[in-house]
Amino acid sequence: MREYQKIVLIELIAIILILCNNFLFRFISNQLLGFVFLTIFFIVIVLLKGFEKDKSEKTLDINFSLISYVICYFVIVYVLGIFTGYARTVYSLDFLTILQNILPVILVIVAEELLRYEVVSKYKNGSHEKIVLTLLVLFLILFDARGAFPLGHDINAIIDNISLIILPSIAKNIAFTFLMYHISWKSVIWFRLLTELPIYMVPIYPNLGNYLTSILEIVFPFIVCLLIYRATKKERMFFVRESKHPGRMIVNACFGILVIVVILLTSGFFKYYFLAIVSPSMSPNIKRGDVVIVDKLTDKEKDEIEVGDVLVYRNDNRVIVHRVVQKNDSQDGNYTYRTKGDNNDDIDAMVIYEKDIIGVARLRIPAIGYPSVWLSEWR
Repeated sequence: MREYQKIVLIELIAIILILCNNFLFRFISNQLLGFVFLTIFFIVIVLLKGFEKDKSEKTLDINFSLISYVICYFVIVYVLGIFTGYARTVYSLDFLTILQNILPVILVIVAEELLRYEVVSKYKNGSHEKIVLTLLVLFLILFDARGAFPLGHDINAIIDNISLIILPSIAKNIAFTFLMYHISWKSVIWFRLLTELPIYMVPIYPNLGNYLTSILEIVFPFIVCLLIYRATKKERMFFVRESKHPGRMIVNACFGILVIVVILLTSGFFKYYFLAIVSPSMSPNIKRGDVVIVDKLTDKEKDEIEVGDVLVYRNDNRVIVHRVVQKNDSQDGNYTYRTKGDNNDDIDAMVIYEKDIIGVARLRIPAIGYPSVWLSEWR
């Protein structure tokens, strides 16, 4: 049997196994088992034709460009979150828990891309490369979707899985295979790590909704492919140390955008903004030097404030962040509130009216507000 026929047969067997896993019986149910499955597939490929070393050049330039594109992507995504709102991560940010979350993901990413590289490198420019690469992409898409269609899901859940998992996986695997074809496997791995790991390590992420999230995850890989392809087609690649490197320009632009966004987020211009805590009155729940993300409330939303919410309000030209301990009706039909600092013994003396309320503190980010604390003390 010819070698390309052997690899096609192996790919078809892998596809059948994944289809059975997705729709008939489940034998791959988590990341570690997925890593084992991919590793076995990789070993079979290596035994078939040996290990192909990566001989690509200009990796440094391409990696720098990829980092620039990823930074630009996250800046855009988090700016969009200003308008759509932010959500608290469902993952624990404890160091050991982060390691437990990201280690299986890293292993799967590395296994997938080594497998992709071995197949691409062996059949690149060959007479049967389209068949082999198409089957490889199909297998990796089905592998990504191994948890998307458990039995018993209704049609709405299936549609959500298609939009959030299947379609982005199709786009990503086509893009990753294209990048692997033109650059090195190391660059593709770095690109995936930079885009897929932050969700496990950040306290908040933009709540963009399923539709917009799916569009971004589909479009972004193709944009990166286009930019990298144009760069690799040039006769000369600029090195990182040269000021004309396009990646450096992108980083500088992203840094400028980031500075502007930070200024806007601390100015109260948008519905959500950052507020540094300069008093220890809310310790230990909100400590001095922490930053809280304030959700500015409309008049209608102010009626929904409940006891236990952390209220942000004005009093004597000061902005105070204290917890609601009483909610009362006033004579004009509006609510009034009494607050107390978690670290204080007594309830605050002032009565808070709806006109005094700015919003509610939704999330605490530890320690990053100390520059504001030091500046207020210096003044």
